[in-house]
Amino acid sequence: MSFFSFKEKEAETNENQAEVMQRIDGLTESVGKLRSHMEAQESRINHETRKGLRELREEFMTELQSFREEVNPGNVAEAVESTEKRDRINREFDVIRTEMERAISKHLAPGVSLYRQNSTGKHPAFTRNGTALYESISRLVTNLADVSGTTKEKYTNTTQYRRFFAKEGRRKPNKTIVKYSEDDNRAVNTMYATIILHGYERKFIEYLFEWLENERQRKLSEIK
Repeated sequence: MSFFSFKEKEAETNENQAEVMQRIDGLTESVGKLRSHMEAQESRINHETRKGLRELREEFMTELQSFREEVNPGNVAEAVESTEKRDRINREFDVIRTEMERAISKHLAPGVSLYRQNSTGKHPAFTRNGTALYESISRLVTNLADVSGTTKEKYTNTTQYRRFFAKEGRRKPNKTIVKYSEDDNRAVNTMYATIILHGYERKFIEYLFEWLENERQRKLSEIK
């Protein structure tokens, strides 16, 4: 081998070694980056795990506090008292409505006459069913006012009657005198009687039922 050939071979070997070292350096750098990435990922996972555990603990403590408040004797007593008040109010309003509904089924059946024109006098007279219905309506208003803590006039003042008849598409009529019954010479001159004579008794009862449910909800909303 000549001197020049040997030098060429040595140069080629040195070049290969340099290339190998360069590749090793590149691999070392890649391994370093990979390790840094893995360490960062591990740190992030640990942070999220700790954060998740912290949030889980806070949620548990919140639920535990809520449970303690629920089982607190004072809160339990208040809850029982509130439930009893709601039940009592609902029973009171249900009794009033049920009584009126029974009166409707009994005295407002198809073909039942509520009044008759009096052949011996100028004023019409309630039949037995008419008298019973008149008394039922009057009792409904009285009882509704009583359980609602108000007065009958709240539902039966002039403004309310005007609104009722306006809803039915007519003006409020003047009061009409009606004999209390065919066998009784007493006479009544009320809007209840007038409403029955004009055939609006069912609509008026529906109107009173609306008041009843509104008053029920008002009383229930007052319970803490």
